Amino acid sequence: MSTETPAVDAVASARTEVASDITTVTRLTPVSDLPELLRVGECSVWADTSEFTIREMIKKGELRAVRFGRLLRVPRSELLKVRGWQ
Repeated sequence: MSTETPAVDAVASARTEVASDITTVTRLTPVSDLPELLRVGECSVWADTSEFTIREMIKKGELRAVRFGRLLRVPRSELLKVRGWQ
């Protein structure tokens, strides 16, 4: 029997739903399963390169990225350009 209140149960279930929406990007993740905007770390894993290289490409203008405050995201279409698929 749960001793938690209904509000705590609702928060726990909401966290579970959000966590299930998060996908882990690996080198083998199909393009169709990649999120529309990827973190720099996800880009580096999928493109099989370092985070430093991805950040340098962004800084040089070779790779377009979107900034949300302190967050840096790379559109999936830009990542395909890095791999030479587009």
